[in-house]
Amino acid sequence: MRKSFVLTTIALVSTLFVLFSCTQLTQLFEPRKSVTVVLNAFSDDQPKVASIDTPELLAQRDKPWVSDIEALKVKVSKFSYRYSTDLGENKWATPTTVDVVVDLVKLTTEEYEWLKFEVPNGAVILGIALEIKEATVTINGVDYPVTIPGDKKVIKIPNMNWKIGEDVVLELRLDLSRSIIKRAKSNNGRIEYEYILIPNFGWRWRSDLKNLWAIQGTITINNQKPQEPLYVVLFEGETPTSTPLVAQFLPVRKEGQFYLGKHKKGTYTIIIYDNLDFQYTDTGVSISGRKAYQNTFEHGKTSATTNLTINITK
Repeated sequence: MRKSFVLTTIALVSTLFVLFSCTQLTQLFEPRKSVTVVLNAFSDDQPKVASIDTPELLAQRDKPWVSDIEALKVKVSKFSYRYSTDLGENKWATPTTVDVVVDLVKLTTEEYEWLKFEVPNGAVILGIALEIKEATVTINGVDYPVTIPGDKKVIKIPNMNWKIGEDVVLELRLDLSRSIIKRAKSNNGRIEYEYILIPNFGWRWRSDLKNLWAIQGTITINNQKPQEPLYVVLFEGETPTSTPLVAQFLPVRKEGQFYLGKHKKGTYTIIIYDNLDFQYTDTGVSISGRKAYQNTFEHGKTSATTNLTINITK
């Protein structure tokens, strides 16, 4: 009987060992998916259309100083994400320090791949956090320091709630037109100007990566390179809605070249605004303009990348 007890004990221990080992191996070799984080200078908001009753007043206004921006360099660092799994985990990942300096003016015609991380297949990304350390703006060849308020340096985006079932791209949008403010201040009786960065962030998930292609192009005004800033807005379908896929401020320095990201095959509508007017308030920037162009086109029908050539007559 004692021998039988010993054998039973050994069998029980062996079973527990096998179960424990299988659990460890399952966790070690569990399927994982990749998340690529890219930075661009897109926006989620479109300009307000200028009142048709006062177009002459809008046309007489001077070009906003933001049209003279040659570069807006921002140092981004310390990325983290919060996620949950089927096992009941709900936690922040250890912050990753990946310092990078990006020029938001360049990001109006390209994207920057910042970092990659992996999560268990089926995990849900609940939110992300990142830090902006410093910034510099270049106006007419002169570099100016940019003040970042303390409470604006750490950016948290909650309630993302995206289940990861395939490799995906997380697109972080830092709006060039609404993130930098110029403010006058007095210094011993002299008026000086201070540049302040109020990060205006948006985000978008991109999945089904093999079936996404770029939409890009060039804009001319009277067959010449634009001498004023423009706003380019992209909608899915034939009818514009209040929520565009992409809205992008296009500074003069980009000479009419634009990049609207990668999108699935389908029908899209593009709208371009000119005669932009910027109204600065304590809470942000309001932009209005004239709807100068609208067109609906097919994307991905005859070629992977759509290149649009647009001329606006004024």
